[in-house]
Amino acid sequence: MGAVSSTIGVFLHIAVMASEDVVVVPRQEWDALCAENARLETEIEQLRALIAALYARGGKHSGNSSIPPSKDSIAAKAQQRAGRRQSKSQRVRSQDRKPGGQVGHSGSGLEPTADPNRTERVEPPMECPGCGGRLAEATRLSDGWAQVWDIP
Repeated sequence: MGAVSSTIGVFLHIAVMASEDVVVVPRQEWDALCAENARLETEIEQLRALIAALYARGGKHSGNSSIPPSKDSIAAKAQQRAGRRQSKSQRVRSQDRKPGGQVGHSGSGLEPTADPNRTERVEPPMECPGCGGRLAEATRLSDGWAQVWDIP
């Protein structure tokens, strides 16, 4: 039940808490309790505003604010990493050029040694390692070469 209160004179304040309970509180104590109640209500409102500000700031990290990356939380760093894996590159690629070496570009590669220490001839495999198909009747396109460097 709600409290019903009334003031009797200057010295006493009577508060009826329930139908059978009557509490007599000195006026000075009643005023102190009212002042404390008002102070607590003000503090509650300030804390609610602080909580709202913290919730608003909670979504900020170095990617969407001026907060340095060293101040990011572990959760924010994990979320950024997950977002990077899912997103595609924003770089605009040229439609005219294909990836890799361009036509007319003089490449530099590993030149064969003029005087190798050892030369070996390796026979081609009899079957395809991927599908297992026979390669005995396959047409030989050309002899390839490979150079292996041994590191002393």
